[in-house]
Amino acid sequence: MQVGRETSIELLKFCEGTLLKCALNMGQKKTVEDIVLLKSELIDDLNRTYHNLTFSDVTEAFRVGVRVDEDRFAIIPKTWCRWLDAQRKKNGAKSNKLFKANELAQIEYKSANTDHSASHRNYILNVLVTNYEEWLNFVEPKNRFGNQYQMSGIEMQFKWFAANKFIIITPEDSAALRKKLRSSIKHEAGSYTTAKYKLETACKEYLISELYKELKEGKVNLREQALEILNE
Repeated sequence: MQVGRETSIELLKFCEGTLLKCALNMGQKKTVEDIVLLKSELIDDLNRTYHNLTFSDVTEAFRVGVRVDEDRFAIIPKTWCRWLDAQRKKNGAKSNKLFKANELAQIEYKSANTDHSASHRNYILNVLVTNYEEWLNFVEPKNRFGNQYQMSGIEMQFKWFAANKFIIITPEDSAALRKKLRSSIKHEAGSYTTAKYKLETACKEYLISELYKELKEGKVNLREQALEILNE
């Protein structure tokens, strides 16, 4: 629920509780009069500038602020505005990431249904090639618990790479690869079709990963090659 532009009983109680908790976490003692004055200032800032933040956003901003802000000498508007600005920036980055993911999903969907349309070109350049470029710039985590690179759109990537001779695999090689990867596939309770789909997807992902490595080692500019193919 967003804070909004209007003062409410809920907002009054929320701000008072937030300030009291903040003072406690910072080891500061505030009088009732102090809290009343600060509450009025905080409510005004929230209504004027941060009305699009949710109550949870504000709570998180204060929670993080008192723990990481090295210059938190006092609970004053300058301090909490810095915390709220950081939270708003974090929300914006998250929204942009979700928007981009949704936009790419729409491109992929359109391309899958209209292979020879402009959306197909859009998919090749903005999804398939971009995936490879993101892989090139991906920094591997230092331990296995870090965020690993997640490949997306495996089916469509494989289809295009195979159609344009980036990936060439014989029936014998395919059978050997299936045998190699079969033991690594987790077979949860499910049908034969589900297990087969998992294995086929794993094989395609493996072949694309190997292609990525070959392109990198050969210093191949995939975007340039994709444009040449699209412009033929």
